[in-house]
Amino acid sequence: MARILTDESTLTRKLKSLSREDRLLSILSRVEAVVAGLLLLAGIAWYLMKGGAGLLVVGIVAAFLCVAHIMKTRENRREHRSVQAGLKGEVTVTQVLERELGKESYILNDVMVRKGWHTAQIDHVVVSPKGIFLIETKNWRGKLSGDVRDKQWTQNKGKGIPPIKVSSPVMQNERHRQVFSGFLKARHVEWPDLHTVLVMMNPNCEWDITGMEAPVLKPGEVADFISYHPSSKSYTEKEVDSVLTLLVKTR
Repeated sequence: MARILTDESTLTRKLKSLSREDRLLSILSRVEAVVAGLLLLAGIAWYLMKGGAGLLVVGIVAAFLCVAHIMKTRENRREHRSVQAGLKGEVTVTQVLERELGKESYILNDVMVRKGWHTAQIDHVVVSPKGIFLIETKNWRGKLSGDVRDKQWTQNKGKGIPPIKVSSPVMQNERHRQVFSGFLKARHVEWPDLHTVLVMMNPNCEWDITGMEAPVLKPGEVADFISYHPSSKSYTEKEVDSVLTLLVKTR
């Protein structure tokens, strides 16, 4: 079994943050609904008796705030489901890698490296005698269309849902590779076998990307891809340890 050195943290923190915000917004919107209702009733009564509209205006403003917070709560819950799906995908890939790669391979999750002003946040980094593999995991659904050279693709999730633009994971992987390579070279580490891997969790996601040459892997295929990928040399334990030391220091 491969050895896991770092766990997923960014998405976990995001989930916790969204959960806290959801609880606060839920309480706030309930309180606002009660207050707005009382203000509106009092405002209507005051207007009918005295002709003054000030209290009624305050009630309307409170009602608008309540509606805005309810809408924000719904938006947060949609984002929570999306982040949860992404985290589930990353955990699945980590489990597959741990189970199917050998003990000479090391897995680091949620790795951020920097080269100058540029940063790269990578879902999984596998460091092994075969090389370094930068893995991007997506859990998209629907149909993706575009060109491999485009910075953005179009995602059509299905009937009745407007298409949206998503960043090309191919371009994202290439940026990750460039930043990671620069990160190593700035620390005088030469490592020619630096590869990018794209994993799609959803088996029903349809790809219509012209010029696509790099494979899009299923979770169960990624370990074999790494194990049988050609490399220019077999890296020594000392070389592997030197990279691991650099990456752990970035945490």
